[in-house]
Amino acid sequence: MTTFTGQTVADRVLMQAHHYRTNGRLYCRIDSTNSRILLRATDVGAVTMPAVVGELVRARFRSYAAGPIFAHGERWTFLTLPHRLDSDLGTVAALNSHNAQIVPNGATLLLPSPGDPFSDCRRWIVAPQDALRPTMHTVITAFSCVVDSRQDRRESSLSMMPREIHWNAS
Repeated sequence: MTTFTGQTVADRVLMQAHHYRTNGRLYCRIDSTNSRILLRATDVGAVTMPAVVGELVRARFRSYAAGPIFAHGERWTFLTLPHRLDSDLGTVAALNSHNAQIVPNGATLLLPSPGDPFSDCRRWIVAPQDALRPTMHTVITAFSCVVDSRQDRRESSLSMMPREIHWNAS
């Protein structure tokens, strides 16, 4: 985002929110008290997961639109098309068992914002450029593939370990 001399934080927040609305089709609002940009999970869906897994999920999307994705601390949030999967208890339980969650419909997301005091930890991995987003099902499928392959690698490395350890008594 271009900044001009003399811009206030409020000006930068307004410009960023305008960019999200027009280019990313993210219909957000501004919390003027804290200069934060908020998005309700109604016109978009979202799934959040540990950053380590998020990186692997994003890598599976190299030839397909993976974004927008933003980081917040040690977690990544993938924005998706709207969904109704938060009521699918089997999917929710499977994700929760791997420390991932579907953001409930209607919940509020804090988007990266120039006025956010935590802007150093809330940043875009894949910034919104247009209205193109993956489906929630696509992100969850990629997540499942990553988790399953990590589990398979763990199990195969454990199977290669000796079952008994013999100590040489010298």
